[in-house]
Formats: sequence, structure tokens, C-alpha cells
Amino acid sequence: MRVIVHKARCQGHARCLARAPRVFKLDDDGYILPGDIDVADGEQLLASQGVRACPEQALEVDEPPANSIVERDTRKVQTGVGKDKTIIQFATDPVDHAKISELRDREAIRNCLYRYCRGIDRADEAALRSAYWPEAYDRHGPYCGPAEDFIQFALGLPGHRNIHQITNSLIDFISSAEAAVESYFTALQRGPDTDQEIRQTLLCGRYCDLFQKRQDEWRIAERTVVYDWVEEQIPPAILEADRFGRRQPIGAPHTDDPIYQLLKGHIPTDQDGVEGPQLGAA
Repeated sequence: MRVIVHKARCQGHARCLARAPRVFKLDDDGYILPGDIDVADGEQLLASQGVRACPEQALEVDEPPANSIVERDTRKVQTGVGKDKTIIQFATDPVDHAKISELRDREAIRNCLYRYCRGIDRADEAALRSAYWPEAYDRHGPYCGPAEDFIQFALGLPGHRNIHQITNSLIDFISSAEAAVESYFTALQRGPDTDQEIRQTLLCGRYCDLFQKRQDEWRIAERTVVYDWVEEQIPPAILEADRFGRRQPIGAPHTDDPIYQLLKGHIPTDQDGVEGPQLGAA
């Protein structure tokens, strides 16, 4: 991959440097150095981000036309029918590879965030552990320490019902193996406190995570939970079975929740005690 530098267009915004400091070099006044840049392997993703970040279009990727077709040769089909077969090769676009790699990384990070939500809501230890690296650190409300201890704490809360939802996620790649991720969340938590009194709380905030990629897998290395809203609510006085009525099944912990039957390839039916859709169901 080669980046063409249009020195005269540079206005010193330095956004390219912020995206790929090992690729783009600036002079003492903060302007891009003259001369085209040959991008090393492993830096193409960040370099392409730096090119796109320039508001003055002072950077351009030198690439062959995408999807150009090269006819290599013709040969007889092995069936012996006698028809010629044209072999066609599509040229590789290095920037497309970088973009595809970035999209895969972004999707892997989002998937990790979703696994965390399943793990915390379903008390699914495997899903919850899969969101953190073993030595990860978590600043999580009153708790501050190794993620391992937070996992044990979260799994040891009997009788709790949690609903965690991820909304906006902003993913900024620090390097090819690290990303700063800000994810807005909404959490509804209900369960007994230390005095065994049922409490219900609505929380809104952001997960500020340092993600790291190791052996092609993204997980949380550091987490800080930032709270933007807290609302103490009055929990319902009636039992869940009466409150949900015919809206069945009710969400349950691992492995009793219906999602785990689905993951095993079994779709619940009426014969399993799961009734069909009812009028008024959300």
C-alpha cells in the first residue's frame, strides 16, 4: 500500500498523525512531510483511517482499479466435452482488505459487548468470562479491582433480575491491536439488598473500555463504568408469575432460559409448555 502526499493541501490538522503515528510524520510546524509513503504490513488499517481523516484531502491511496479483470489463459474442461474455459482473476485492492479487516474488528468488539450483556443478565459464567481477558481490571460502581473478582460477585447475586442494553458504541482504534470503546448502556436491576429488601433501580451510563486483540480475538482489558443517570423505582408488589400472566416464557438464568435450547438446535414449541403469541404481547 502506498499513500500519495499532496503537501500543498495540508493545513496542519494532524488528524492523520492521530490515527497512524507510525505512518505519518509531520515537520516542526505540524505539516505533513513531503514525499509519498510506502505503508508497512500491519499498518494499512490505521493508514487508511488517517487518509480518510484528512479534511483537506491532502492524502490519497495509490491503488490499482478495484475489481479489474485479467484474462490469464484458456484450457480444455476436464470433462472432455471440448469447451474452452476462461480463467479470470480479480485484482486485489489493498485498501479493501484494510476496510474489511476494520469492519471485522468492529463487529468482534460489538459481539464481545453483547456477550457481556448475556453473561450478566443470564448469570452465564462462560459468556461473562469470554468478555474479559483473564487479567482485566474493572472499575464498576462500588467495586474496583480485577475483573475476575467482579465476575464472582456478579454470579453470586441470587434472586436478581438484570436487563442490560447496549446502544451507541463509538470505536476508536489506537493501534491494530488496541481500541478505545465508549458504549452507552441502559440497565434495569431488581433484587434483594443486604437487608433482603427488594430494590429496583434504573441506571444509564457508559462503558469506557480498553479493548485488546490477542490471537485474532478482541476482549476487554480495562473497564470504567461511568454513570449518567440513576433512578430508584418502586418494585412491583405482585409475583412475576401473576405480573407476566400469559406472556410466557419468562427470562431465566443459564441454562433454563429458552435461548440455550435454541443454541443447542432445539426450538421450543407448545408441547414444551411454551404458548404461542398472545394479543397484547410486547
